[in-house]
Amino acid sequence: MVDKLSNEEMSKKMDEAAIVAERELKSMSQHETVPVARWFARNYMNAGHKRLGRVMVAFAKAMEKTGPSQWAGKDAEVDG
Repeated sequence: MVDKLSNEEMSKKMDEAAIVAERELKSMSQHETVPVARWFARNYMNAGHKRLGRVMVAFAKAMEKTGPSQWAGKDAEVDG
C-alpha cells in the first residue's frame, strides 16, 4: 500500500517543484517566456490558473511531435 502524503508534505513538495520551475523559466529566452507570461497575466483573473494550466498542458501535448517548421507565425521563419 502506498502511503499518502499529508497536506503539509504535499504543499512542501509543490513549493519545491515551483522553485525548480521558476528557475527553468528564468533560464529560458525571454523571447519565448515573456509572450506566454503576458498571455497568462491577461487571462488569469477571468479564467483562473487551473483552467489556464489545463489549456497549456493540452496545447503542449498537441504540439509534442512538431517542430518550428510546422508552427504558425514567426517561429516558422526561425526553423534551422
